[in-house]
Amino acid sequence: MFREPVYNTIKNHLQTIEKLYQNSKFQEAEIYQTKLYEEINKSSTKIYTLNTALNIILNDKIETAGKYQIQISLKMDNDLKFMTDYDIVVVFGNLFDNAIEACSKLTQKEKYIELNIIKYNNYLNIINIINPLEIPAEKRLSNNHQGLGLINVKSIVEKYNGNMNIYTNHERFEVNIQLLSPQI
Repeated sequence: MFREPVYNTIKNHLQTIEKLYQNSKFQEAEIYQTKLYEEINKSSTKIYTLNTALNIILNDKIETAGKYQIQISLKMDNDLKFMTDYDIVVVFGNLFDNAIEACSKLTQKEKYIELNIIKYNNYLNIINIINPLEIPAEKRLSNNHQGLGLINVKSIVEKYNGNMNIYTNHERFEVNIQLLSPQI
């Protein structure tokens, strides 16, 4: 039920509190327990995968999307452990920034971002992100500094011998990335 690192952390805290009570250090135990509750309540970080960098970027971008009332849908069965943290931040930071920017400009449509990270047959990794669109993608990509994020994403995808396809119509924008897992 709990992911292993979270389970071990919780277990360590509970053991510490238990030992303090066993050693009749009731006041210290209560202080420790209070601080632990405060930390838990302060932390809104959610764990989506076992990949720390991916969790950090997802939490940050989901929080940003919430400020624009953008609904997020995640389907993930892959941690992309073969990618470096730097590459994960470049790919997901840029994809989410673009999707959030597009959604923030919507006036009449439902604001949503769908992210799917899927692994097929233990070697093909699919990253798919979809968001609604009002501004024609051609116009957006033709501006001087627009589209540089996708160029950076494409560079990372090529580093992993992958493919990146962009699909667009008047309703939605979709980026589909296919990466092969390195052979072990």
